[in-house]
Amino acid sequence: MVAEASTAEGVGARFGLLLAVCCVAQFMVILDLSIVNVALPSIQSSLGFSSPDLQWVVDAYSITFAGFLLLGGRAADHLGQRRMFVAALLLFALASLAAASRPTAPAGRRPRGQGLAGALMAASSLAIITSSFPPGPKLHRAIGTWAAMNGLGGAAGSCSGDHHPGAQLALDPADQPPIAIAAAAVAYGVVSNRRGRRTARALISPRADLDGRSDGARVRRRGGGPVRLGSSTALVPIVLGVALLVAFG
Repeated sequence: MVAEASTAEGVGARFGLLLAVCCVAQFMVILDLSIVNVALPSIQSSLGFSSPDLQWVVDAYSITFAGFLLLGGRAADHLGQRRMFVAALLLFALASLAAASRPTAPAGRRPRGQGLAGALMAASSLAIITSSFPPGPKLHRAIGTWAAMNGLGGAAGSCSGDHHPGAQLALDPADQPPIAIAAAAVAYGVVSNRRGRRTARALISPRADLDGRSDGARVRRRGGGPVRLGSSTALVPIVLGVALLVAFG
């Protein structure tokens, strides 16, 4: 009886750590997106960004994030959930450090690495939760807790962004890289390297790959300065993006 109780406690602790590390990852993903919006005036005044460049500070992250979510889910299925999740956390830490070390880099380029890492983190963390917890109330509570990180991260970013002048916090919160590295170490110990059932299919499918391309094409000219709606500069990317979605939707 004592051994069984000890085993149950160990399993419970492992699942608690697993849920905690997935929630921390999702919190950082949403925090990075929301905190930038509040810090935009400080970014513009500190770094002298133009209005189009300032817009791309947000768009470069969110477009990359949305475009690579499908690829992140497929990568977790094919390469293993633990391997993908740990790699995504480490990539997020490196991208944050790189963004802070090059504050004068073009505005649209700095957040893209963070957006890619965020997509991989979000997709793999949700896959880990849904495959690790048994169906029923425990799974529902785990998903609800993970989903609550979206609201918590958004609220935290909105409340803290205006208290830190300049772009460094928005693009690289000083505490995020070490937290991401610590989360990667914990995840390596508690997450199983499960794979999806359809491992025989190609990792890069036209749908997953072109989802990101079509998103980028449809908004390519949004940050490029004033463009007439009827001009080819505006219409070609929009038509191309819609065509890709229809062809591979």
